[in-house]
Amino acid sequence: MSLCLCVLGYVAVTAQRAHRIHRLISELDWASDRNPNDREGASEELAKIGASAVKPLIASLRDSRLDVRPWVLGTLVKIGVPAVGPLISTMKEEEGKPAVGNIGFLAQNALTEIGAPAVEPLAAILKDPNGKLRWDTISTLGRIRDASATQALIAATKNPDSRVRMIAAQQLGQIQDLDAVPSLIAALQDPDPGVRESAALALGRINDSRKIEPLTAALNDPEPSVRAEAARALGRMQDPAQTEP
Repeated sequence: MSLCLCVLGYVAVTAQRAHRIHRLISELDWASDRNPNDREGASEELAKIGASAVKPLIASLRDSRLDVRPWVLGTLVKIGVPAVGPLISTMKEEEGKPAVGNIGFLAQNALTEIGAPAVEPLAAILKDPNGKLRWDTISTLGRIRDASATQALIAATKNPDSRVRMIAAQQLGQIQDLDAVPSLIAALQDPDPGVRESAALALGRINDSRKIEPLTAALNDPEPSVRAEAARALGRMQDPAQTEP
C-alpha cells in the first residue's frame, strides 16, 4: 500500500512539474503582450528547474516564433551542462534536413554560448561518419573562445578528414593562439593543398617568428595558391598591423 502511495505521489509531482514547465515555456512565447519582464522571469524559473526543462525547451524551438527563439536559447544556455547532451543530439537529428525549419544551427549557437563544458562532447563528434556534421562541429568549436576548444582545434589539424583539418586551421588563424603555431607549421606539409593554404593563411595572422622559415619553404610549394598565401603571410610581417581580425 505504501509503495502504491509513493508511486502515485511521484507521478503527481512529475505531472505538476511538467505542467509548470509547459506554462513557463508558454509565457516565453506570449508574455511580451503583457509585461516585458515576464519573459525574463519565466526564463529564470525554467533555468532553476534545470535538466527537466531541457527537452521541452528544445521541442519548443520547432514551434516558437522567431522572436521567441532567442529567449528559449538563452534559457538553455543558463541551464548549461545538463543542456549539452540534448543539444548535441538535436544537432545530429537535424543534420541533412532542409534549412527552413532546421534548428540544428540554433543548437550550435547555444553550445557555443555554453562554452567549455560543450568542448569534449563536440570533439567526440569529429569521429562521426557524417561529413557535414563533422564540418559544422569543427566550426562550432572554433567559435568557443576557451583554451580547451583551442586544444581541440589543434588536435583536429590531424583529423583524417581533410576538410576538418582545413577548417581547424582557419579557425586557429582567427583565434591567433601561439600554442597553435607548431601544429600549423606541421600542416604546411599536409598532403591536401587546401589544408596547406589554410595553414599559411592562419600563420599569416599570428605574430610569431617561428613561422618565418617554414613559410619561406612554402614559397616552393607545388600548389600556386599555397605559394601565394605563404608570400602574403610573409609580406604581412613587414606591416606593423600584420595580424588580421
